[in-house]
Amino acid sequence: MNITKRDNRVEEFDTEKIHEVLFWATEDIKGATVSDIEIKVAPQFYDGITSKEIHQVLIQGSADMITEKTPNYQHVAANLLNFYLRKEVFGTSDNMPTLLEVINNNIKNEIYDKSILEHYSESEIKKLDNIMKHKRDYDLVYAGVQQLIDKYLLKDRSTGKIYETPQYMYMLICMTLLAKEGDKVRRRTLIKDMYNDLSTFKISLPTPIMCGVRSPSRQYSSCTLIDVGDNLPSIFHSNTAVGYYTANRAGIGLNFGEIRGVGSKIRNGE
Repeated sequence: MNITKRDNRVEEFDTEKIHEVLFWATEDIKGATVSDIEIKVAPQFYDGITSKEIHQVLIQGSADMITEKTPNYQHVAANLLNFYLRKEVFGTSDNMPTLLEVINNNIKNEIYDKSILEHYSESEIKKLDNIMKHKRDYDLVYAGVQQLIDKYLLKDRSTGKIYETPQYMYMLICMTLLAKEGDKVRRRTLIKDMYNDLSTFKISLPTPIMCGVRSPSRQYSSCTLIDVGDNLPSIFHSNTAVGYYTANRAGIGLNFGEIRGVGSKIRNGE
């Protein structure tokens, strides 16, 4: 049986490579066994399957084994999904690019806001790079990694291409929120503290901020309250405002307190 690699090379299916990946994914995880996963996924392999599809089968097979009695498969599935994510984004599972490389590439692709480089010098970015802990990606359980992929990591939704992994996301959120802190030494300390709290799940942020602040949309507001006046122009303008805020990922709240009650006169009782 043959498989097709990501670079379109065709090679013979090697079960030993699957063993190696699964042994890595299950290492030190109680109640998770390589053999059980292999039995689960074996019927899904076929001649000509791609290496990408093999990895997806391993992820889904491990996720399907998450039960009340075997909850630790959520860690196996998370390990495999993180491995897959890194391969998709950077083509590697361990040699992560520098923070500066990711920022430059994503600004070039209009994924990150170009103002980031207006607020931070290359030397500052290199110092912030040393703060990042990529191993924290593996502290997430399967549902957590999947939620980041579905909702928060910046991507081209027309193609599904993802441009960052979790630790870059956390760092760029902190850098963007604290960009205008005047004292650069204090700013670096604040970024470090916030990054550590975000990446270890001590604090959380609203969805619009998580997925919007580092992008060209510059979405900082989360829940937006819109007052609706008691006249047609205000009602229609409020509807337009809802459209714009929703398009920029903001949550919406409408204040109808000024609208007259049911049965009140409109245009002299028409």
